[in-house]
Amino acid sequence: MDEMQAKLAKETKKMEVAERRRKLELEGYGSDLSAMKKKLVFYQKFIAKIKKAVDEDKGAQDDVIEMSEDDEQPEENRLSERSNENDDDNNGNQ
Repeated sequence: MDEMQAKLAKETKKMEVAERRRKLELEGYGSDLSAMKKKLVFYQKFIAKIKKAVDEDKGAQDDVIEMSEDDEQPEENRLSERSNENDDDNNGNQ
């Protein structure tokens, strides 16, 4: 009878140790999950900021391209302007 009670006490202690270990593991996993959730929120916000910056940059580039297209003149106009300038220089020298 004493032997069975000793075994029971020993097994009970093993169960208590295993239970404590599981509780600690669960708390650890819970804190790990909490930390991961915080990181996910941070990275989601970070990605949103980067997307916004990229979109703004693309918009600025489009504006620059549109402005440069407006500033450019067809080749014919540039050539005629040059010939007009040459004519003006020639007329001024006479």
